[in-house]
Amino acid sequence: KSPGSVHYADVSMSYETDSLNLLSASIGGYFYDLNVQDNQHITMTDNSGGLLYAYDIHHRMPGYLHHSWNGRLDYEHRTRREGERWNVSYMMALTRQHTDNEAEYANMVTVPFSYTGDVTRTREKFTEHTLQLDWLHPLGKGHPMEGGTKYIHRMNQSRTMQELTGTAYNTDTRFLHRTQVASLYGDYIYRRKDWSARVGLRYEYSRMQGDGFHRNLHDVVPQLSGKWQINDRQSLK
Repeated sequence: KSPGSVHYADVSMSYETDSLNLLSASIGGYFYDLNVQDNQHITMTDNSGGLLYAYDIHHRMPGYLHHSWNGRLDYEHRTRREGERWNVSYMMALTRQHTDNEAEYANMVTVPFSYTGDVTRTREKFTEHTLQLDWLHPLGKGHPMEGGTKYIHRMNQSRTMQELTGTAYNTDTRFLHRTQVASLYGDYIYRRKDWSARVGLRYEYSRMQGDGFHRNLHDVVPQLSGKWQINDRQSLK
């Protein structure tokens, strides 16, 4: 038996203050809540069918709650120069999950363990923030240039607590992992009739931190591409 409920929601809006400025926002996500219950009978026998051990399990998850949400805020500004614009964006994503597992053992016959129950509670959190700035600047007809920067902060956390009923076994495990990413990029684009080309460079710095470790990464990614639009249905890149 697993009764539960699931809910979804999405909202978006935009406001154009004038012909040069546009503000947009959106938020959406879902959450669900379940109450799982089941009963099991476990029997272990040897090759001849003789009973080694047996027991019953009543398992339930009285709190299985999950929700994920994401939001975005964008501002676009067009200058008086034709084709030039600035974009600033902020994005957020988060996930939360609570899981409670409870098991009770009954009718135990020569079982190979000493506990009569198992309770495990887990709490998980994920949060990510992203801030981005992009700039498109035409150097001339058919010669646009792009540039921008982005920063990401990502956090993963969890905590798991377990207790075996009837024993002294009791654990509390915590996990934390943080990633920060910062990047810069620049592109030059050339367009002429059916031909186009792009050359660019991206630099990315990442810092990862966790329980007992940290690491810094540096990446430089060049880009070079060309395209020939043969006709409306075919192109070569």
